[in-house]
Amino acid sequence: MLMARMGRLLAVLTLGGVLLFSPAAGGAAPAEAAPAPTAVVAQAEPSAPPGPDLNGDRQSAAEDKQRLVTGIAGIVLIAAVLLSRKARKRPVFSFKWKN
Repeated sequence: MLMARMGRLLAVLTLGGVLLFSPAAGGAAPAEAAPAPTAVVAQAEPSAPPGPDLNGDRQSAAEDKQRLVTGIAGIVLIAAVLLSRKARKRPVFSFKWKN
């Protein structure tokens, strides 16, 4: 009995939400007409000449350092997992540790 009431309540709330938030049928006219489109002309800035990026050395050094730190952190975490599994005498990758 309670489940039927909850189902009806849920159906009524869903239907009310759909009717409340759905767009109006019939396409109401906009309150203001859209302004006429105007053409905007702008001059493009000249692009940089091709060649080596002199500021890129700092960025690449920072990226290399970040990759190194991330790789070392990953190796440390993997080693911690493997050692903890060995300490609990659980198989690692279906290999059992020799005692």
